[in-house]
Amino acid sequence: MAAIVETLLPMGGVLVGAAATLLGQLVATRERKREVDAAGEATMREERKHAILDFLDISQQVGTIAMRRHLGDELPEDVHAKTDLMWLRQKYIEIAGSPALQRVTREFADRLMTATYREVPAGIPLRQYLEEGRTPVIEAAREELGFA
Repeated sequence: MAAIVETLLPMGGVLVGAAATLLGQLVATRERKREVDAAGEATMREERKHAILDFLDISQQVGTIAMRRHLGDELPEDVHAKTDLMWLRQKYIEIAGSPALQRVTREFADRLMTATYREVPAGIPLRQYLEEGRTPVIEAAREELGFA
């Protein structure tokens, strides 16, 4: 009987050690997966942030052109390049943004195009017309980036 106990006791220790090692590996693997997921989410958030900021930057430039045009200035030579860049930046949001952000940036870009190349609806001041498009973009961007 003593021989059996002497044989089983070390084997039990080996089994407990192996089980503890496997459990430790499982915990470490789960933690690593959480870290990788969090890093991926942070990278996606950063991409969305850059897409939003790039769109806001060029839309500000196009908005300034529209304001100047309505004050009597001629359209600058680079207006087509700027509006093309605005639409390209909006496409980045189509790729990286939520459906709500995609919709409001598209609507705002349409307003900017109207204000730049055509006339805004009668009875609405240009600044108000543009602000009615910009405000939903800012709200959706805040929501998208977790600031809401």
